[in-house]
Amino acid sequence: MCHLVCEAVREGDSKVSEDARKITGDPNYIPTDPKELANRVFTTCFMATDNNSEETKERSRKLAEQIGSHHLQIKIDTAVAAVLGIFTAVMGVVPRFTAHGGSLRENVALQNIQARLRMVLAYLFAQLSLWARGRPGGLLVLGSTNMDERLRGHITKYDCSSADLNPIGAISKTDLRKFTTYSINKFGFTALKDIYAAPPTAELEPLKDGKLVQTDEKDLGMTYDELSVYGRLRKQAFCGPYSMFGKLVHTWKETCTPRQVASKVKHFFRYYSINRHKMTVITPSYHAESSSVDDNRFDHRQFLYNIQWPWQFRMIDEQVQIMESHQIATERRGGGGGGGKIKNTNTEYEKEQLRKQSGSDSDQKRGTEGGKKTGDNDKGVMVTTMISSGVSSSHLVLPPGVSPLQPVLPPGEFSSQPEVQPDLSPSQLVLPSSQPDTEALILSGSEPPNRGFQKTRSLKLDSGQRCFTPTLIDPPASICTQGV
Repeated sequence: MCHLVCEAVREGDSKVSEDARKITGDPNYIPTDPKELANRVFTTCFMATDNNSEETKERSRKLAEQIGSHHLQIKIDTAVAAVLGIFTAVMGVVPRFTAHGGSLRENVALQNIQARLRMVLAYLFAQLSLWARGRPGGLLVLGSTNMDERLRGHITKYDCSSADLNPIGAISKTDLRKFTTYSINKFGFTALKDIYAAPPTAELEPLKDGKLVQTDEKDLGMTYDELSVYGRLRKQAFCGPYSMFGKLVHTWKETCTPRQVASKVKHFFRYYSINRHKMTVITPSYHAESSSVDDNRFDHRQFLYNIQWPWQFRMIDEQVQIMESHQIATERRGGGGGGGKIKNTNTEYEKEQLRKQSGSDSDQKRGTEGGKKTGDNDKGVMVTTMISSGVSSSHLVLPPGVSPLQPVLPPGEFSSQPEVQPDLSPSQLVLPSSQPDTEALILSGSEPPNRGFQKTRSLKLDSGQRCFTPTLIDPPASICTQGV
């Protein structure tokens, strides 16, 4: 930003010059040196405890020097001890880190004390540091949590996630790494090389022999690269747990088995739902990506979830069993295929795929996608199922004589008689679902509009499911599932 301001002033932009003088409080100031300008408008402060390493402290000092910020280094252990002293005096017990024999609850509480005190001190210095330097005005506090940490909930309420503005809150960790590389090459901030290479860590737990025992990715239970993928699928592709599993089981087939993919997806959604409430008080961010998790502006979702995701996780588990059974059968036939690769053939597995996808989940409402026409071939009728907004479509080849028009509702779903919606043509029928988070099947007919369903009948299945078998004057052209 300081480089852009100085460049604009050199090009004669009087409005930028006026703003710079107003911000710095100097009516005669003309910014020409980015580092000098940064020293006037940017204050950085390294708030250390005994849990911080000397390497981190030195990296922050070098970066501040290259940027030109007014840099402070302080110790906050006395403040931490004072807060703990109040608690101990009242409750009569002393909390300990897990490294010292304490419980997980004690460990998290001790970390949060440090994080929240840093927010309090940041606002104190923002209000009074310019006063102490004999300059007018005050400072805004900048937050430093990225989009992936917000998505996973790897933040503490009212720590560095709470500020006046967060310039990186809508940018993923992977993109921030790219910007770091750009800054090294563009501005010569070589101190970023050591920061880039260092493992991300909050440094809130005691060091062991002077070395880190805590890293962000270890605490997350997933990598930042994986988090970036989850974030884009959740927001841009409208994926819930089951539909995300359906995508990643193919995307990651070279490195993960279906069971491993299922475990990763369930782990992410469990913690996403546990921590979603933190987004209700999150600091406004510079809106940089469509996958932003900003609850107040760009990601309006519920913040209380059933963290067990019973229906979605059950469907994932069933799908994993089908895939593994199919893999075993393929290997017995001498088909090979190791790892997570699943070869789609004209088998019961593919038929199951169609049934499973009729219950595809998503926590975002989506519009209906158009279906594709069916066609006859020597193997039977080709039916294409399309799941709207980002969920992969699959194809099923039915043998001759088997009707594709037997939609099955998800387990436990019982629907009343079919009803024709007023906004649909006479050739369309909606099977209503008893729960809003499952999907209704829409059978799209072909022209002319006088073609439609003549009658329906209900068929009870052994599994407790209920399906409707329409009898048609003319068969519809496709089956399309609508996600809600």
